[in-house]
Amino acid sequence: PHAYLSLVDSCGVDTPNTRHYYDFFIDLNNNQPYWGKIGDVEDLRPGDIIVFRYKKHRHGATAGHMMMVMDRPIKEANTFSVRVADSAPVGHSQDTRKSHVSGIGIGTLLLKTNPKTGLLDSYAWREGALWRHNVSFAMARPLDLDS
Repeated sequence: PHAYLSLVDSCGVDTPNTRHYYDFFIDLNNNQPYWGKIGDVEDLRPGDIIVFRYKKHRHGATAGHMMMVMDRPIKEANTFSVRVADSAPVGHSQDTRKSHVSGIGIGTLLLKTNPKTGLLDSYAWREGALWRHNVSFAMARPLDLDS
């Protein structure tokens, strides 16, 4: 709850959207007590949040997407399979949503890093889907200060 409230206070809205999460995560520094910035896909663990923003999007179109990590990523070369929970119109690979049913589910998303920089640069919604490169990523972990 403290992490969420710090985000709400920072962005000044009661219901933050992907833009708010993205901007908040990008601006995170060591002075923010309730969040930890994640720079490497290999450091993701359950409970972390991934958000991406489209670099170019049409007015009125979805500007990005946010997901909660359910399992540690599985790496193969510069590609990672990550189980995520989200709400979307279609499911990921091995998704708990029924085919063509919108809503909340858990499935496997594919993320790819640039082999030269090691930074995230694209995603595929599911196995066999086209890689989307027109996105910027941010990742963060809500910190449990009670433990």
